Amino acid sequence: MNEFDIENTYGGLDDQQRKDVLALWEQSNVLRAIADPGKRLEEVVLLAYTPKRELAAVFTCYKALDALIGKTFYYVRTLVKPDFRRSRLTVAMFDQLLEKLEHEFVSGNQTEALGVVAALENSDWRQRYPRAVWSRTPFVFFGEDAAGSPNYVYYFPGATL
Repeated sequence: MNEFDIENTYGGLDDQQRKDVLALWEQSNVLRAIADPGKRLEEVVLLAYTPKRELAAVFTCYKALDALIGKTFYYVRTLVKPDFRRSRLTVAMFDQLLEKLEHEFVSGNQTEALGVVAALENSDWRQRYPRAVWSRTPFVFFGEDAAGSPNYVYYFPGATL
């Protein structure tokens, strides 16, 4: 994935990164749908930049109780600019995020969240990939949320219910 610089932002965003993320959310018409942009900015964990420092993708992550499973998971949101959606950038970013979160669980630093949940909210992607198992990822389908989006789960090694 040499064409992108994937930056870990677990320690928080700097001022320029905050501006970049807000600008991407605005350009993508998602900013108005975010109830608390300040809180969402605190959930940003990965950013991907092109060599020209154009923000190509944003990953956010937070812990919450899953209503269908009844256990706590990390929830991941992704926003990738349309020009970069076929670049495998999302898979590279998921790999990096899962490696970190899985390490935290397996090492015992974080044991509350049993894995990661991702909802496939993009209707184009839902039509293109109506699969029970996402190829190239460890995610499997487990149900639909209240909005009708298919939800996929990945359990960390050693997770028990």
